[in-house]
Amino acid sequence: MKVQSSLRARLCGVAFLMVLAAGCGGGGGGEVGPPVLGAPPVNPPAAEVRGWTNTFGSAAVVLGQTAFDQVDPQGSVTPIPSPSGAAAVSADGRLFVGTSNHELLVFNQYDTVSGPAVAFSIQMPSISSVSAQGAKLVVAAEHRVHIFNSAPLDDQAVPSISWGAAFPGCSATTLRQPRAGFLTRMGQLIIADSFNNRVLIWEAVPEDGPLGEPTIVLGQRHVETCAANDDDGDGASDDSAGSRSMSFPTSVWSDGVRLVVVDSRNHRVLIWDTFPTAADESTHLAHHVLGQEAFDAAEPNRGLPEAQATTLNLPASVDVSAA
Repeated sequence: MKVQSSLRARLCGVAFLMVLAAGCGGGGGGEVGPPVLGAPPVNPPAAEVRGWTNTFGSAAVVLGQTAFDQVDPQGSVTPIPSPSGAAAVSADGRLFVGTSNHELLVFNQYDTVSGPAVAFSIQMPSISSVSAQGAKLVVAAEHRVHIFNSAPLDDQAVPSISWGAAFPGCSATTLRQPRAGFLTRMGQLIIADSFNNRVLIWEAVPEDGPLGEPTIVLGQRHVETCAANDDDGDGASDDSAGSRSMSFPTSVWSDGVRLVVVDSRNHRVLIWDTFPTAADESTHLAHHVLGQEAFDAAEPNRGLPEAQATTLNLPASVDVSAA
């Protein structure tokens, strides 16, 4: 069931990606509206483009099984028990996958043959997601986020920075089971602190620790409050959601100028046309909402009996193509 749930979450993420791409002018056919995410930066850093020529085509290889028709938990040279969260491809072309066995699996060659052997693995507790930015790797695991300045080359690699505590908490220095860590091409670090109903942002990250406290907190008015949909900052949940509040954010994406957050239990995705700043709290309010008709709505599928093209139900992850 965990494998099926993970697969379902990934398919939902891909489906959302295609909808978002269509809204940004990336879809084919029909009328194309204005870009949802606003104008790109004047001189954005060059993006690495890895894509598929046949969208929604057949998969080329399968990892964790030696053939597409196999479902044996041990049916591969390297089985992948319940892949957790997003996987990532490093700048040198290696694949990093977190599993329910508290392992970060590393594949040197993964796209040529089904059921490839793992090159090595690193023991890390409760991995939620992996993301790559250039040579760097960001891993959200249990109540911490780890940053490798260069993607690990062997099982002895240790993070350059680890932030958080062994035990969960709601403070300026603790996390509660973050579901995503993301490093932008412009150097900002973004963490979806899921069970604390907030997104934490560092405007700059040192090469080595200490990381220090986040400079921006989204979803909460104070760094010491963590209730879901607490727009007024009194430490208790409000009756409705808002453009400032969140309930269990699980995924983030940013090019350093725009920001996208999956606000999972509010059944929506929030979009900022311009990146929030520490100096101006008005920038902490999202500009757009997907999945709901208004910011104060938070019902699954907008309260409709069935899913529609404009609705969401517990979205899990998001990505945006280079286009």
